[in-house]
Formats: sequence, structure tokens, C-alpha cells
Amino acid sequence: MASATTTVRDVLDALARNAPALLGRYATRRSAGASNISSSRVSGHGRGAAFGLVVGDPGDAATGVVVTVVATRATLALCRARGANVVVALRAGPKDGGWRLAAPSVGLEAARAGVAVVALGEAFEHAASDAVADLGARVLGLASAGGASGGGGGTDGGRRRRFYSGAGGAEEVRFAKLTTFVPAENRAKLLADLWGAGAGMIGEYEQCSFSLQGMGSFRGSEVSRPVVGQAAVFEEAAEQRVEVVVADVQLEAVVRALRAAHPYEEPAFDVVLLENTHPSVTAAGVHAFGWGVAGDVAVNGSSWAELQRRVREHFFGGAEGSALMAEPEDAAAACVVRRAAFVPGSAEGLVDEVVESRCDAVVTGELSFDSALVLHEAGVRVAQVGFERSMHGLFTETVQAWIRSSSAIGHLAVTIQPLQGI
Repeated sequence: MASATTTVRDVLDALARNAPALLGRYATRRSAGASNISSSRVSGHGRGAAFGLVVGDPGDAATGVVVTVVATRATLALCRARGANVVVALRAGPKDGGWRLAAPSVGLEAARAGVAVVALGEAFEHAASDAVADLGARVLGLASAGGASGGGGGTDGGRRRRFYSGAGGAEEVRFAKLTTFVPAENRAKLLADLWGAGAGMIGEYEQCSFSLQGMGSFRGSEVSRPVVGQAAVFEEAAEQRVEVVVADVQLEAVVRALRAAHPYEEPAFDVVLLENTHPSVTAAGVHAFGWGVAGDVAVNGSSWAELQRRVREHFFGGAEGSALMAEPEDAAAACVVRRAAFVPGSAEGLVDEVVESRCDAVVTGELSFDSALVLHEAGVRVAQVGFERSMHGLFTETVQAWIRSSSAIGHLAVTIQPLQGI
């Protein structure tokens, strides 16, 4: 049963549990760097799309959610038709200046209608790398093998790999070491919540931590409510010292998770800023500027014509005339694709990674002419399906699953906006 007390903040908090970089972004911000969600068809490369709560008040009641790749006037009309007042979008508008450039009245119209607009942007990129890898494997028919290797060029022994772009002028992220102390029986749950908020990620590794058994002591005041022992009595208790690393952009979310999950009335913890950085992390809280997956195609490869057929089947329902890069039939028939990459959205910042991964082909949403020319000269065939189309199923289905799995907002009606043909 829907609750009248469900608010926009509840929606933001539920989304942030899956996309931790969203926390602290309840006001419009833009991040540095070129990401997959930054379309190559608008000017101003090197500027990320606004993300967070772009329009609306976190305290407003939420009546329903519309999920879409890009928030437009048609999205607001769909909200009116479905009685929804929250839009969750990948993008709130063009990446440089948002609605101000292309549709300045959309934001004002949303505000007047009492519709909150949440743009996930780079926060979604960070959270959805597994979904990207799975979708790319299905579309391209990648052979199943091993885990993902680290970013950068070169081969990976035939395994699937995820790669991240380092182009675009990264703003380095500082790391912190978060240390806390917890009874052994509460350690697993506490770590799970810290990891869920974004802690414990080191390059291609996640759920990293260190624990050490020790003895803690404390004496609460007369009005304290200790979990162990009694108020106003000196106590000693066996505890686990738990350490995790946290990127500074996610520290706020992780500390909130610690306070919520820790069994103690006053959890003891300390945060120490570290000197070391990691090249695969950016200020947006995402692996450097976008994501994609590459891997070996089937067992003995596939023809370029067959790969195009698979792409048309998945993204266009098998329809001919899709926006794939055309080639003479004889050239297509002669080409064998043994290794391919999938980059949803825009592959603009990942051209070098595609080439260095020794791919024969790449499937993406869109690409500038110059970047397509670089790939052509490197012998990499390109299939472009359109930015919105490449992101639609991936984004809407993932966000819908996040909402459905939340006990706080799972009761809200969710409407997925169909492709808008943008």
C-alpha cells in the first residue's frame, strides 16, 4: 500500500544505495571529464552532465516515478497522465548548461508542475558496470571466461575485460582510510552496508577490507544505553577493528551507512586522509570517464554481417535500415570479428581503449566523425545505434529493479518512458 509519507528524499536515498555517488548531490552539480553519458553531438566536450536532484524539494511527497533516458516535455506530459511527480533520468539535458541550451522551459515547467527531476548521470555509470558487461556479452555473443582485468591497453588472455577511459583531464580523487570497532557477530552486516555505500573499492577489486581482533573499553554515562554491559559501569569487550578505504567523493555516504548499521549507540570510528590516489577513479566517483566491455566473440569469431544482424535484432527488433556503419557486402562477408567491444552511450572517450584492446569491431550509441575515422584507420568496424537506444533498456530496467527492490519506495508506481527518438 502506498504511503502518504514517502518523499522525494526517500527516492534519492533508495537510488543512492545502489548508486552511492548520488549522495551529496541533492543540488545540481557537474563533474569534470568525458563520460559515456556525455553525448558527442553537443558542444563542450570535457563537461559531464548535471546529476543529482536537478529540480524539486527533497521533502515533497512522492506519488509515482517515471524513468527515462532524457527528461523532456514529453516526460512531463507522461507524469501528468500517470499521476507521477518524480522523474528519474540518466540525463536532465545537454551536458553543458543543461536545459539552458536546448529547452530552457522544461526545468521551469517541471518546477511549476511540482515534478522533481533526479538525474543519475555519472552515478549510474559507476553503479551499472556489471549490467553493461552482461548486456555487451549478450549483444555481441562474447565467450564466457574469467573475470574482468584492469583498465588500460593490451591483451588479457582472451578474457572479457572492462576498460575505462583516462582521457579528458581527470580531477584526482583523494582516498581515506575508515576504521571502526564492532563486535565480531556484527562485522559481516556492517561491512556489507559499508561496501554497499561505496567503500572498499581498489581499482578492479571491490569489497576490500582488513579486520583484526582486539579488546575495547568504555564507560557510559548514567543516561547511556550500551549494547554491551551497563550504564555508568566500566566495561571491556572483545571487538573487531575493521578498516576500509573510501574515495573522498563517497565518504559522506559511507559514514552515513556506518552510523545506520553500527550496533553501538555511539560508534567509534576515525577517518584518515591518505596520500595515494588511483588513476581509475574520478571526481564523479566513477571509474575514469566511462565504461565498456570487450571480449572474444564465440569460439571462432563471427562475421561482421552476423554481428550487425545481432545488433539489429537486439536494438531494432531485427528491422533493416538501422544506423549501422555501412560497408560493401563483400567486405562485410570477408571480415571475421574475433574480438568486439560494447560501449553504451558515447564511445567518444574510449577510442584508444578500443584500439588497444585489439578489437575488430565496437558497438556503441554514437561517435564523432573524427573518432570514427580513427577507428576506421585502425581497422575497427563501428556499429552506431544511437545514444538513447543504446542506453534505454540498460538504464530503465536497472533503475526499475532498484526501485522495486527498495522497501522504502518499492510500492510507488513506476512508468518507463518509451524511446523518444532523440
